[in-house]
Amino acid sequence: MEVWKSLGVQALTASDITRVASQRLAEAYPENRVVQLDISSPKAIETLGSRYDLISAIDVLFHITSDDAYVAAIANVGRLLDGGGYFVLSENLPHHELPRSRTQVNRTLEKVDQAIQKAGMRMIKRVPMFVVMNTPFDTQWVPAAWLWRQFMKPLVFLPWLGNLYGAALFPLECLLLKTIVEGPSTELVICQKVQHT
Repeated sequence: MEVWKSLGVQALTASDITRVASQRLAEAYPENRVVQLDISSPKAIETLGSRYDLISAIDVLFHITSDDAYVAAIANVGRLLDGGGYFVLSENLPHHELPRSRTQVNRTLEKVDQAIQKAGMRMIKRVPMFVVMNTPFDTQWVPAAWLWRQFMKPLVFLPWLGNLYGAALFPLECLLLKTIVEGPSTELVICQKVQHT
């Protein structure tokens, strides 16, 4: 909400799947519309009701563990967007299948792109969000993810080290994000609703 407000967006609608988060958002932003909803539900369209120029889902959709619900969520976004509108999401887009967890599914770039196209949108830009500050799961170098997890283990016992890690890694992260096109981790994806003439 703060990012969109700082960019001058006037009419904002926020949503979350949980009652607690929705209530907290409503309390923090009483001037904006806040709704509790499951974006993969058929009722999402009915609940939101209007069309949007832009919809964002940052670090959200990979937590939908059902493939059918994921496709339904993307389809609902497509239905809620005005023609020419934008969908901004962060997603882990590996080029090969990865093991699923109970709380997260890293769908391949191909599968996510298929869902986006089926919903009447197209990817127009992908940029890495992380290179060294998140698990490098999409790399040919097999030990990369294991080494990253070993490097992060001390944070479990000494959380204050996170500040030092962040301060040390952030300049390198910024440099790498300026120089690489395809990253080994989470990407920011911009999609556009196809306008029919």
